[in-house]
Amino acid sequence: MLTKLERYSSNSRSSGNYVRFIVQPANLHRFFRRSNMDSLSSKIRGVHYGEEITFEQMLITDNPPSNKFIIIDRQVADRASKAQIDLLALRRNSEDNPFHLQVIEVKLGRNEELLEKVGWQLNKYVDHVRQHIRAYADCYEKNYQQKKELELFGPDFPDNIEIERDAQTVQGLVVVCGYSQLGGKAVENLEKRIEENDWSIKVHQVERLKLP
Repeated sequence: MLTKLERYSSNSRSSGNYVRFIVQPANLHRFFRRSNMDSLSSKIRGVHYGEEITFEQMLITDNPPSNKFIIIDRQVADRASKAQIDLLALRRNSEDNPFHLQVIEVKLGRNEELLEKVGWQLNKYVDHVRQHIRAYADCYEKNYQQKKELELFGPDFPDNIEIERDAQTVQGLVVVCGYSQLGGKAVENLEKRIEENDWSIKVHQVERLKLP
């Protein structure tokens, strides 16, 4: 319940985390005050964030490690940047090649950030990882080794891996959850922004949870 706005809500019409507000005409001006709208916006952002975290966890579950693709970490931050990367993956074309790093951002199809903001955001993350490629490669080679020793990877996985130190091999991927027309339009607009700005980013709209 939005305690700050309880006087406008009807308990008989609330369900779970959702509240329907019944506002009398005389209270409309008070209801739409900036402080009330900021409170509502904060709660809405919290719901969206929670949904994206759930979708993120589903992606991890439905994309188990393979010899060509490993989601190695989630909610990644470092000392040089407070920003958090949703998912960090290791990808390679064949088992004879070293892995390269892939920065993954997860968004709901109706999230307005898809229109452009997420492109700038992800491109910034990719640039950051490129600038610190040696530190990231060293860290996640060790991370992989530790997980292998803990038997988090199967017996067919090597004891150690190599991650490419060429910064230009770092790529970004926006994974969009949403089957609606709104989600499709958001993806189309984002793809245009990527082409216009020459970002090293791809977009994948989920029709199934298996990543490309």
